[in-house]
Parts: sequence; structure tokens; C-alpha cells
Amino acid sequence: VVLSASSRPDPPRAVEVAKSQWALIGELVEGFQNLTKPIKLTQLDVALEESRQVQIAGSTYCSPPERLNKLYREHGFDRIPNGFTVSLCPLESVSEHIIYEFRARLERAAIQRHLNLAVKRTSSISVSQRLNNLTVSGESVRGGHCVLFVLPNKGQKPEGETLLLFEAMEKVGVPFRRAYANDSLEFSIPDQLPSLVIAAGGMPHRSPTEASGAPVWTVGVDLSHRVRRTTSVLAVTLVNPDGELVG
Repeated sequence: VVLSASSRPDPPRAVEVAKSQWALIGELVEGFQNLTKPIKLTQLDVALEESRQVQIAGSTYCSPPERLNKLYREHGFDRIPNGFTVSLCPLESVSEHIIYEFRARLERAAIQRHLNLAVKRTSSISVSQRLNNLTVSGESVRGGHCVLFVLPNKGQKPEGETLLLFEAMEKVGVPFRRAYANDSLEFSIPDQLPSLVIAAGGMPHRSPTEASGAPVWTVGVDLSHRVRRTTSVLAVTLVNPDGELVG
């Protein structure tokens, strides 16, 4: 769908925009006599947001009207990995005071959500040594663990060594997340906790939404436009019928 530079359209108008763009694509294909045929999509006239179910530990709730964070506080998470552990790793001169603050807030948020969580402090040197051992030995990555790297500033480009470390983590398959010292920790840490659960192999909740009596696989598409850049970034995600990120 091609949108103008104006603000994002509301859902009814977005559907009309999508229909007009699809008609335009059809005209282009026919006009250029392209042998490639677009895949025909069937539109479902279903308001999925009105039937979004959230399952936690066998119980089902509707969100909306209930907010996810409120449900987590009241009922915890759906599946917690055994020995759930988050290793905090400061990068690029992040102070020990910041790491202490992160640890205290993570532990507090976990208690509020009935979650057994162990928070440890590690270093980039220890992480690199562990990555090297995994590479040499071929040992599998331990389940239930993830690393949370804390960087100084969200608006600051990571240093070369930091990017190499992230690349090595992805290559070996060690789960990790990033956070920033200048985040509004009061809000960012509780919001990031479900993502840490997922990274360690757990599941905050399930969302078995159906359309026309059939389970729905969801494709999420996010296109970001960088300021004063000539290129955009397209991120596509695939979520299974249980609401689990699979790709």
C-alpha cells in the first residue's frame, strides 16, 4: 500500500486506500504487459480487534477492553521458562549506577507480575568468552536465559565493537535484547519484560484469534522513514495463531 506524506489513515479510510492502490497495481501490470501475475487476496470483513482473545494459564480475557499490562499484573504470564534469568550487560561506558537501577526495577516489575526472575550482572568480556566457548565446543545455548545489553543513548549510533558483539550473538543464537540508559525506566522496563520472557523461551500470553471460524496467522508490516535519509527500513514479522512470534 502506498500512502501519502500525510498522517496515517484511520481503518475505514485505510481500506479504501488499499483498494485504490490494488486497482492501480492492476492497471500497471496490464499496461506494462508484465507476465508476472500478482497473488489474489481475499478480503475478510471481520473486525479482528473486536474479538482479540488473551489466554493466560488457561483463562481467557478480552483485550480490549482489558489492557495487557493490567492482565499481567493480575494473572502473571502464560508460560515462564525454567530458571528464567536475565544477565545485565553495560556497554559503552554505562555506569554501575544505571545497572543497579535496571536491576532493581526489573526485580520489582517481576514481583508485581508474579514472576520468578533472577537478574545477574555480566560484562562484555564475559559474554565474548561465553560466545567463544559455545563456538568452539558446539554446545547448545542454555534455555531460560537471555542477555539485556544497556547502551547509553537511543539516539546514538552503537560503536563498531558493539555491533560486532550483536552480530556474534545472533550467529551463535544467544537471545538478547537492548535497552538504553536514557529510557523512561518507569515505563520502559515493565513494557520490555514480556519481550525478555519471549527471548528466554517463554510466552507472556496466547492470542488465539479466529476469522470465519479458522485460526489466523498474522503478518505484521512496519515501514520506518528515517529523518534526512534516502532509504527506509521495512520490518516484517510472522505470528502464529497462538500469538507467538515465529519469524
